[in-house]
Amino acid sequence: MAINITENNFKEKVVDASFEKPVLVDFWAEWCNPCKVLSPVLDKLEKEFAGAFILAKVNTEESQQLAMLFKINSIPDVKLIVQGKIQDQFTGVKQEKDIRVFLEKYIEKIVVHDPYEKLALEKPLDLLKKLKSEKESPEKKDEYLWIAFKALVKKGGKKDDCISILKEIPDEASTFSKERLLFEKFIEEKDALKNLQDLNGSKKIIILDKYLSVIENTPYNSRKDVKDPLLACFYFLNPDDEELFNYRRKLSSLLF
Repeated sequence: MAINITENNFKEKVVDASFEKPVLVDFWAEWCNPCKVLSPVLDKLEKEFAGAFILAKVNTEESQQLAMLFKINSIPDVKLIVQGKIQDQFTGVKQEKDIRVFLEKYIEKIVVHDPYEKLALEKPLDLLKKLKSEKESPEKKDEYLWIAFKALVKKGGKKDDCISILKEIPDEASTFSKERLLFEKFIEEKDALKNLQDLNGSKKIIILDKYLSVIENTPYNSRKDVKDPLLACFYFLNPDDEELFNYRRKLSSLLF
């Protein structure tokens, strides 16, 4: 579903969010007929790409400062924001196939065929209810719960709801038991959830350095006892994030 953007939420919903995944910003207005032609096409592609990018819409009449900031002269004007910067853009109405090609240059299309995984990603708490209501658990139940937990954290879920998902993963004899025990403890710390949610935004380095410094300032023989918060962060960084490699290397140098 598209997000309505104003001057008040632009930084959080576009700039910060673009460090987690690409944000496609559609500048439009009520009086603009071409905008009304383009809008449903973008909505359709957002669903097709299944969460691989964020669709954000800016009403240029209501958010004139943003329109001026981006030097919008004609609409519709569509800009793809990646890592806080404009990666590409186009103006006017384009055919659906052309916009799909435009998106595929920068975005890996996510196709989720597994209904449990789809529910875990889109509606984590609904997955929890479904699993509890079923007489027989699916073979990959613990994996679905882990996916749902991460998705709920990223969506800004409440601590109690996140814990309720975690507790459904066995604390031993499960592929994800280690993760359950790690996060069940970490999530109780002050600002833990918020820090995890901010990891793919502009505060990433600040958060990682904070937890790394705790380890650095702990006597060598006790460092393994304070490493878990940084380890927890690693689970919420993109696998191809260069900082994931950098901080794993830094952690290893402090422990061994």
